[in-house]
Amino acid sequence: MLFTTKSRTDKPAPDLDSSQFGHFGNLTKPYKDAERKELDRERYLQTLTNYQRAPVRLLEEAVRIQANLNRLKMKPEKREQLTQAVLGQIYPVVAMWYEKFQAEQSSLPESNERRNALEASIKAVEQVAISYKLLFHADYNASPSTFARHQQQLYAWGLRIIELLRLIQRLKALRYQKMSKTDWLDVNQVFFSMLLHNAVNGQLNLLGTVGVRSRQDKSERSSTPKGSMQEIYLSIQLFGLLETNSWPTGMLYVPDAYLASLGTESFQIKADDRAPLQPGTLVTYLHSNGPPQFQRREDIGGPSILIDYTGLYNALVREHETIGKMKFLGNYDASKLSKPLQVVKEEERLPVLESMLIGLRQRNRQQKRHRVHTYDALRVYFGREEVMRLLRDISSRDLQKIMDSRQFVDKLARQSSLLAEDDRSHMVTQWAMINFSSGGLLIGTEETAFSTPIKIGQLVAFGPVDAELHRVTLGYINRLHRTDDHRVEVAIVRLSTHAEAVVIQNEKDMQEKSGHAAILVKDLDNQWKLIVTPGLEVKSGDPLKLIRNDGSRLPVRLGEVWIVKKEFTQYELRSPGLE
Repeated sequence: MLFTTKSRTDKPAPDLDSSQFGHFGNLTKPYKDAERKELDRERYLQTLTNYQRAPVRLLEEAVRIQANLNRLKMKPEKREQLTQAVLGQIYPVVAMWYEKFQAEQSSLPESNERRNALEASIKAVEQVAISYKLLFHADYNASPSTFARHQQQLYAWGLRIIELLRLIQRLKALRYQKMSKTDWLDVNQVFFSMLLHNAVNGQLNLLGTVGVRSRQDKSERSSTPKGSMQEIYLSIQLFGLLETNSWPTGMLYVPDAYLASLGTESFQIKADDRAPLQPGTLVTYLHSNGPPQFQRREDIGGPSILIDYTGLYNALVREHETIGKMKFLGNYDASKLSKPLQVVKEEERLPVLESMLIGLRQRNRQQKRHRVHTYDALRVYFGREEVMRLLRDISSRDLQKIMDSRQFVDKLARQSSLLAEDDRSHMVTQWAMINFSSGGLLIGTEETAFSTPIKIGQLVAFGPVDAELHRVTLGYINRLHRTDDHRVEVAIVRLSTHAEAVVIQNEKDMQEKSGHAAILVKDLDNQWKLIVTPGLEVKSGDPLKLIRNDGSRLPVRLGEVWIVKKEFTQYELRSPGLE
C-alpha cells in the first residue's frame, strides 16, 4: 500500500478509516421501482438510433434516458448492460464533436453550435459516469476479503469512472473551463479506494483516445486502446496541474503525449512518508478537490500520496535548451526533438514547452493582487495588428486629427462585442477590471455571439476609458476562463511601462533601404525589450539599427529571448543610446 499511517516526522499521520473509501459526493441513490418497459435495452437503442442525423438531439435524449435510469432500482448486471448501451451510442458522437472543435483556432466567441454540442456532450458523459458510480458504491467494501470477491468488477467500474471524468475534463477544457471540485473529489475517491488494495495497474480496454491524442496521431486508431487506472489518474493530475484548460485548444493533447513518450518514470506515484516535500515532488490526498500541490496542507486529513515529476521536468528543460542552441547556431533540425514536439508547429513549440515548465514550477505571487470594487471600464485592443496601428497613431504629430479618425475604433475597444444583441448589451459587454497587480490584471465581460475574437498568447494594449489615448499599456493574454453565468474572464500579463512603434533594420535592410515594424518597450523592471513578429529572421546577438518615431537611429543588439508566443517574440535589447 502506497499510503500509510507511519511517519518519519513527529507529526502523526491520520488514522486509516476504512469508512472514508468507496463514497462519492452528491450521489443520489436510486429510489424508484422500475417498470418492465424501463428496462428494455432495445427500446433505448432504437430511440437513440432515430436521432443519428441530429447528433446534439441524440445527446440530449441520452441525458434524459440515462438520468431516468440512474433513478431506478435494478440489479447491477442490468444497470451495467443499459449503461453500456447508452455509452456505445454517445461516445462516437462526443468524439466527433471533440475532434471538430479542438481543431478550431479560437472558441471565443463561442458559436451556438459549439456551445450546444459541448454542453450536451458534457451532460451526457456526466450521467453515464453517475451510473458507474452507483455500481462502484454499491459493491465496494474496504475489507480485504470482501473486496477480493468483487475486485475484478470494481476495477472495471472504477477505471470507467475516471476515464469518463477525464473525458469531462477535456470537454470542459475546450470551453476554457476547469473540472469541478466534485469531479476532483470523485477522481481521488476512486483511485485511493482501489490503491488501498494495490489494485490500480491492471490493463483494460478503454473507450477510446478522445482528449488524449492529437488528430494527426493515427497510432492504434484501428485497434482498441488499453490503459490502467493509474495511467488515467496521472493524466488527469498533470492536465489539471498545468492548467491546460487555459491553453490553445489545439495543444490540449501535448501533456499526454509526453507521458506516453517518456514512460512511467517521468511522472510517478510514490508513498508519502510525511517528511518535508523535496523539489520535484507534489502531494495529493484522498479528499483533495483539485490538482496536486507543491506544498503540504496541514489541515488535510486522510491518506495522501506523492507524485514525483522530476523526470518530466528535466526532459522538458533539456528540450528547451536544445531548441535554444539550434536557433542560436542557425542549424534547426526538428528530428532532434522528442516525438511529441515534432508534430507541433514550429512557432508553437517554445510556447507550449514554456507553458509546461511554468506549470511545473511552484508559483508564489510576487505582486499583491487588488480586487476592484467599483466598475472600472477599459479600452482593450486585441492582436498585434491593432496594437501596432494604435502605437503608430499615437506617435503622430497631428494627434487631434488621428483621434478624430479613430473615434469609431476606440469606441469599439470599450466593448467586448462588435454588435449589440439587445438594448442592455452596450453596458454588460463593456470590458471591466476584476482585479489587478503590478504584474497584470484580470478583466471580464459578458460573452455574446458577437464577442471580439480572442486567443491565448495574443498581444493586447489596454487603458482606462477616460484616460488620454497615449496612456496605454502592453500585455498578452495568458489565460481564458468561461464561467457558468455566460461571462468570460481574461488574464493579461503586463509587458510595459512604455511602448512605441519602431522600425528595425539588419545590414541587408539598410542596403535595400527597407525595414521591419517592431515595438520598443520598457518593462516593469525598466529594462528595454523589443517585440517582433515570430517569423522575422533575427536571433540573439544580432546587431540591428533601430529607427524611432523622431527619426533618430540607434545601433542596438538583441539579447536573450525573453518571451515566445505564437503572435510575437520578445528579446532583451542592449544599446548605450537608449535612455
